[in-house]
Amino acid sequence: MSNLTPSQIFNGYKNGELDKSSAKEYLISFVENSADWPIRVEALEFLGEMGLNDLSFFKFLEELIVSGLLVGEITLLAINLIANMPFKKCEEVLWFAYKYEEGSIKGRVAELLIEKNPEAAYEPIKQAFKLDEDHLQYDTTAKYLDYGTSQFLRYIANVLFNSSNEKYRALLYPFDYVLYKGEVILVLNGELDLKFKQIDNIDNIHGLRDLVDLKILDLSCNDITEIKGLESLTNLEILSLDDNKISEIKGLDTLTKLRVLVLFGNKISEIKNLNSLIGLERLALSRNLITEVSGLDTLKKLKFLSLYYNPIKEIKNPELLKRIKEVRLSKKFIL
Repeated sequence: MSNLTPSQIFNGYKNGELDKSSAKEYLISFVENSADWPIRVEALEFLGEMGLNDLSFFKFLEELIVSGLLVGEITLLAINLIANMPFKKCEEVLWFAYKYEEGSIKGRVAELLIEKNPEAAYEPIKQAFKLDEDHLQYDTTAKYLDYGTSQFLRYIANVLFNSSNEKYRALLYPFDYVLYKGEVILVLNGELDLKFKQIDNIDNIHGLRDLVDLKILDLSCNDITEIKGLESLTNLEILSLDDNKISEIKGLDTLTKLRVLVLFGNKISEIKNLNSLIGLERLALSRNLITEVSGLDTLKKLKFLSLYYNPIKEIKNPELLKRIKEVRLSKKFIL
C-alpha cells in the first residue's frame, strides 16, 4: 500500500477493494507522515468524505488542532470535520482553536461556535470586536492592525452581517464598511482594502461615498477603467489605483488632502487634472503610455515621481523636475 496515492486508496475503499478501517489507517498515515503538503491535505479531504464519526478519528483530529504542528488549509479542514462530529468535547476543541488560531481560521471557528451555541459565543466575540474597536480609536501610534486581527475581523464581519440574530448584527454598528458583490469589507484603522476584488466600476461599491473620514483607499489590481465616485472622500490621504485599466486622470479635484497617488500599470497617456492636489508628495505613474512630462506645475510639495517604463519623448520643464527630491525616469533622461 505504501506505493498507492490517497486517491487510489480512497477509490479502492469506494469500490469495495479496501475495507473502511484499512483505508482510514492508510490515509491517516499520509496526513501524519507525508512530506508533501498537498498530499496531506488530499488525504484529510478523503477522510472527511468517508463520513467517519468514531472516537479514534475524533482524537486524531483533536491532536491535529491542539498540537499546533500543522497550519493553514489542513488545520481548517480538521476544524470543519470535528465541528460535525457527535461528541460533547467538539465544542471544547473549537474554543481551544478560537483562543489560539488567528486570521480567517479564527473567523471560521467563531462562525462554527455561533452556529453551535450562539448564547455562549456572543460575549467572547463581542469582546474581540470591542478590543479591536478600542485599538482603532485610541492607539494613534499604530499604523496598521496586525494581519491576523484584520483577517479575523474581515471574515467574521460577513458572518455577522448575514446573521438572522440582531444582537450579532449590532456588533458591526461601530464599524464603517462597504458592500461589493455581497461581501462586507470593513474599514480598519482608516483604511479600506479593495484590491483583487475584480472591480470594474467604482460606482458598484455600495457605501463608498459615505466614508467621508476615510484616510487610505486601495483599489489596486482590479479592472477599473474610470476614476469616479470618490468626490466625497475629502479626507483621503493615500489612493492606490495601480494595475487597473485607467486611461485618464480625472475625478480627483476634491481630494485636496491627498499625499500619495499610485497609478502605475494603467493606460494613462497624459499627466493632467492634478492642479487641486496641492499637498501631493508622491506620484507613481510608471508602466503607462505617457509621452510628455507636464502638468506638474502646481504640485509644490511633490518629493517623489516615478515615470519608469513610459514612452516619454519630451520633458516640458526640466527645471521643475530638479526640485523634486526623487525622480525615476528612463536612463536616457539625465536631469
